[in-house]
Amino acid sequence: MIRTQGRTVQLCRYKVTYGPDGDSKEIGCPTQEEAGRLAELFGGTVSPIDPDGDAWMDGITLPADTTNPMAAALAIKDAGEAAYLSSIYIPSPVDSVAALGRALVTTLELEDGAKVAVSGLYEDWSLGKYAVGDIRNQGGQTWECYQAHDNATHPDIVPGNPAWYTFWRPLHGACSQTARPYVAPTGAHDIYHAGEYMIYTDGKTYRCKQDSAYSPDDQPSAWEII
Repeated sequence: MIRTQGRTVQLCRYKVTYGPDGDSKEIGCPTQEEAGRLAELFGGTVSPIDPDGDAWMDGITLPADTTNPMAAALAIKDAGEAAYLSSIYIPSPVDSVAALGRALVTTLELEDGAKVAVSGLYEDWSLGKYAVGDIRNQGGQTWECYQAHDNATHPDIVPGNPAWYTFWRPLHGACSQTARPYVAPTGAHDIYHAGEYMIYTDGKTYRCKQDSAYSPDDQPSAWEII
């Protein structure tokens, strides 16, 4: 039950019933104390009203020029309920765009550098079944599966284990802004190619000048500091 006091909306949680049977009347009250006073005054009884989840409406102040406070209060109530339901079931624009990006990115043919640039659209790695070409983020790197496997039958293929590098390769940045920490190549599948970037153990960003499976310490001629 809703009433307006001046231009402030109040939710009535108690009602006072008074008068003869068959012709009784009810008055809504925001507090039990007020209901008790009115019940004593009119010789009535007090009973609670189920707020039905609308307690948040208490104290809403309407504009001074509101011509129909009750209608305005009900409109505020309806708008609040609609907004509440939307907040639960309708994703935000940011979440919607992210979901759209995740759906689209798996359909595009992207260069490794482009995959790194949009890596926020890929899921984090977790135990599961993977196919060639699946991409996941793990430990500050974006990894691409290049040998299909299932962790249910190969539980040792996890980050940090030697087996990991046999099934996953890190993707390399194509510019200094997308450079990732250096990962030592383990084979031809994950070497650094000319034009790729990485951040070495000295904290500096390097550009690969020629295809290389070696670090700047082991093959200085293949790298230049940016």
